[in-house]
Amino acid sequence: MEKINKKITNNQEFDLIDESTIGYIFPISLGSFHTIHDMTLLKVIWKAKLNYSIVNSYCYEVECCATRAFLFFKDIAFRNDSNGYVLFNKTFYGNKMPVDIRTIKGTSGTTEKLTVFFRPIDFLSYLTLKNTISPDNDVIVVNAESKIFIALKSSFNYSSIDLYFGNDEKGQRLSDLFVIRNPIAINRSILEFPTYQNLNDYLKGGKR
Repeated sequence: MEKINKKITNNQEFDLIDESTIGYIFPISLGSFHTIHDMTLLKVIWKAKLNYSIVNSYCYEVECCATRAFLFFKDIAFRNDSNGYVLFNKTFYGNKMPVDIRTIKGTSGTTEKLTVFFRPIDFLSYLTLKNTISPDNDVIVVNAESKIFIALKSSFNYSSIDLYFGNDEKGQRLSDLFVIRNPIAINRSILEFPTYQNLNDYLKGGKR
């Protein structure tokens, strides 16, 4: 598992933006980070049909506390480039500020091709489908709609761009926005799995 660049201390407080609501923000404190072993979180991985080793290469289990409500829970945490996190479990998906994209260098050593995902779970589904821990080409995980233009700006450094934003209304809207501004980008969601909502649905549908 890759190291966290920024030291995390117990009860460090951040704001969490709940992506499942309309911009709802509430304070949250994060406890210890470690390998995922909580049974509830393992069930999330199992139900999503994700490869456990792949998930543990990019994600952590973290203890959380919604400080104002005194609610304690555990999340799967996916770090971004600014040492914020996407946090998710079986009922929740949100960004803990600072919100940012996540960039991952490919193993091929070239910088010609870029693959862009909207959610961490789609990136993890892609690796599970490919049966590999490390992608061949460079990757950006957007994480939040507000960061789409950061990913778009980075995309101009590549000669080939694949988009996996999904086939729901948001995914197609963001794909159209991206392709209009960088016409070499290809909406892979509509081409490769048009009858599925996203890459994880495609994975769960038994496509290998």
